[in-house]
Amino acid sequence: MRYIESYTHKCRVGVLLELEVAADSAAESDEFRQLARDLVLQIAGGRPKSPSELLGQPFIKDPEQLVSHRLYVISTLLKTPIRITRFVRYDAEIA
Repeated sequence: MRYIESYTHKCRVGVLLELEVAADSAAESDEFRQLARDLVLQIAGGRPKSPSELLGQPFIKDPEQLVSHRLYVISTLLKTPIRITRFVRYDAEIA
């Protein structure tokens, strides 16, 4: 199943994120939805260029762990693989 999360910050920065999750029921869980929300905030603030660059960043809510570890923790908790398929970050300040 594919899941889309979006975020805008003061109408200046926008993020669209697509996640892939094997179990439909996992996408309905609070843990998955919080992860998706955290990831769009991470993309907005961290400005990664690709999913692989995002995975190597310190997690915005806990800089002691990487985004890849947070993704692993939630995948393990929900007992289903979760993958960041793609994202796009829009910045109104950049022409």
